Parts: sequence; C-alpha cells; structure tokens
Amino acid sequence: MEISTEISADGNTQILVISHYNADTSVYKPARRGHSAMRRSDSTDSISTQQYETEPVAAKPNMTISIELEGVGLSVITKSAAELIYLSLRGLTLTYSDYPTYHEGNIDCKWIQIDNQLFGGLFPIILYPTVIPKDGKELESHPTLQSTVAILKDQCTCPRVCKDLS
Repeated sequence: MEISTEISADGNTQILVISHYNADTSVYKPARRGHSAMRRSDSTDSISTQQYETEPVAAKPNMTISIELEGVGLSVITKSAAELIYLSLRGLTLTYSDYPTYHEGNIDCKWIQIDNQLFGGLFPIILYPTVIPKDGKELESHPTLQSTVAILKDQCTCPRVCKDLS
C-alpha cells in the first residue's frame, strides 16, 4: 500500500494529511530509472522505499499583465514645500500572471537610489548600488532588486478543517 503525505498552511497552523496515494491526481510520479531530474525520497533503515519525482507541468498563463517603466522618481515633501528625500528607480518591471493553478507577481528593478535633499546634510546619498555599472549593458544584466511571489489556488483536502473554515 502506498501513502501520500500533504502539508498545507492555514494561518499559523500547519496541517498534515496522510492519505492513499493516487497516481492520477498526485503531482509526484514514480521516478524513471536513469532519469537525472531532482527526486524526492524519504527513507528509514527498516522500510524500503521507491523514489518519486515531481511531474513537470508546462502550464501557459491565462493572463499576463506587464508594466515596464524606464524610470520613476518620487519626492517626499513637507507641508512647507521642502523636499526631504528623492527616490529614483530605473528599469522597473512589474508583472502579474494568472496560471491555472497559481497567481504570480514579479518585481524587477535595475537601479534604486535614495537622495537626501536636506541642505547641509552629511550624507547626500542615503542608498544606491555599490557597484556602479560602466555602461548600459552591464545595468541590464545585474538587477538591484528582484522578487517573485506565487500564491497557489489550491483547496484544502482535509474535510474537518474545510468545514471549520466555512
């Protein structure tokens, strides 16, 4: 008998679901011999195990929204119209993709700089990348900030928890 373990998060609670393994619905398939993909295997000395690998899914997004900005500047100004700081972002790309099984958001920024605009300040530049590129090609290949967030569209498979949440 093969079993499947699934761990899901619900707020501060983690849920472990142990069920019968179903090859039709599971993303883990028995590993093919001689295949060089990453494999997951859990074993102990007393139990013989079979290796499993994640089945690759080549899903195309239902929708993708991408905003590319060459440069963005933001000033923080007081009530008396005195500029405190100036934030400049160059090569900013914001992307949102909706896949059949998850949502994904990306932020990619090539340059971030924060300037102190107060007269007589000891540090005129508060934040900037330490390695200044020699040309534009170098700026394109090394982003300063890159972040991705993916949120699954899965449903809880534990009837007790789903009933308690509804």
